[in-house]
Parts: sequence; structure tokens; C-alpha cells
Amino acid sequence: MSNKGTYRKVKEGRLLVGVTRSKLSSSWGIFKGDVECEDGSIDTIYMKLTMSPNEALREIFCSILANHLGLPTPAPYLVRLPKGYDDFNNVLPYNIIADKYIYGIEIIEHPDLFRNYSQDFFNNTTLGQDFLKNQKLPLMGLFDELVKNTDRHHENLLYNGRTVHLIDHENTLRPLKDKNMLGSKNWFLDISQIASSRRQKGIRRKINQLLSEIDDKQIRELKDTYWQDLLDIEMKLKNNNSESKNLAKSYITRIKCLDRILLESLDDNINQIGLPL
Repeated sequence: MSNKGTYRKVKEGRLLVGVTRSKLSSSWGIFKGDVECEDGSIDTIYMKLTMSPNEALREIFCSILANHLGLPTPAPYLVRLPKGYDDFNNVLPYNIIADKYIYGIEIIEHPDLFRNYSQDFFNNTTLGQDFLKNQKLPLMGLFDELVKNTDRHHENLLYNGRTVHLIDHENTLRPLKDKNMLGSKNWFLDISQIASSRRQKGIRRKINQLLSEIDDKQIRELKDTYWQDLLDIEMKLKNNNSESKNLAKSYITRIKCLDRILLESLDDNINQIGLPL
């Protein structure tokens, strides 16, 4: 598969003193701190300290899958908050328990589209048009279909005018019914329709190409390593709800239904597809 990346191991480390609250807006509350990693390096990362183990597991799974597909996402971290942690800045939420693992992500210094986005953004701005010409945009739309991400919007992707990084996947692969047509609440496909009216034949070719890529066995089943690592991560997050099994079940169910959803969505009477070339 031409877009395939490499398998991303989740970095682990110990949180060092000096955590601060980030100025970034988020319903989770984003914190910034230094982590001493297992390899001895010290990385400065963002952390979502109040995110539940279930949401953290979804974030990590989607990061692994996106990286496998060759799509950029910030690297995920498992960060241990040690016993007796000294919160001398007094910023940690009151309900954070020491001696537990929390979810962290690599800092990517790209802005999101919030400050640029408007109804006419993709029609009337150079940045918007460049975004639509990104060669990986169709694969991003397909990724969101794979994980049934209905929460994509201009604030949960990072874009510097060249590279798009996908973020915020805690609401993916929820228990779902897979009868939705392609593009139902798919942000990438919705905004791509702007460029689709003159390129119907090209869009068909691109869909067929993506269909052939999704048939790759490694994308359908992933490797046993992925699922084993996910189980290990779940144990460290002290999650007792077997969420990794639910994730695997939802993903496999989604894959089995995706061919039908894609093919049905190719009907000329269904105006839901708009993949730029």
C-alpha cells in the first residue's frame, strides 16, 4: 500500500515536576509538562489529565492506525504520575490520583483552522484551496470512515499550509450501526464537495483506488502486535471495562461493512461524495 507508514510504539515516561496549564482551549483542560522517557530522553508534551481510560485508549488506537496508513498524527504518550508528585504550581485537577498513567501527545507547532475557517474559506482563500489539494485528503476522509469519526471539524486538525496532522479521536468507534452512507457526518467529504462538481470521473477513479487499498489484509485485520500492545496499554491505564475488546469488535465490524457503504455511496443519485484529486 503506497500510503502505509510504520508501526508506532507508544512512548512511556515519568512526569517531572513543573506542570503548567496550557493556554489552548479544550473541554478536557490541556496541560503542558516534561516527561522523562524510558530511553532517558526528556520530552515536553501536552497532557489531557482528566480524560477517561476509555477515551485515552481510543486516542492511542487511532494514532497507531493513522500512522500505519501513513497519516500524520502527534505521537501518543503514556505518562506515569508518580506517588508523592510535587504539584508546586498547584495546577493539577483535584481528582487526579498519583501512581497512575495518563494520556499525553507530542506538541506539534501548527495552528488549527479555527482562526482561518469561515463558510467561504475553501472557496475564496489560497490556504483553503491548498488544503483541498493535499494529496492525503482522500485518505484522511477514508480514515474517518474507518473509525467512524463523526466529530471531525476545523479545530481538531492542525495545518501549517503543507502538512495536516489529525488530532482528537476520543469519540471514535463508539457502538454504532453501520447503515450510514459514506460522507454522513464526514467532514473531509463534506468540504471536498466544493471541488467535486467538475471531476466526477476522477472522483470515481479515486474511490476505486481507495477501495483497492482498503482490501489490504494488514489494514483489515491489523497485526497481532497492535492488539497485544493495546491490551498492555489498557492494563496500565487501569481500565477494567475490556474496552480494547470493544474497540477491536467495533473496528472489525466497521471494516466488514465499509465496502458495502462505499459501493452504495457511488450511486449517482447520492450526492455525498467529493474527493479532490
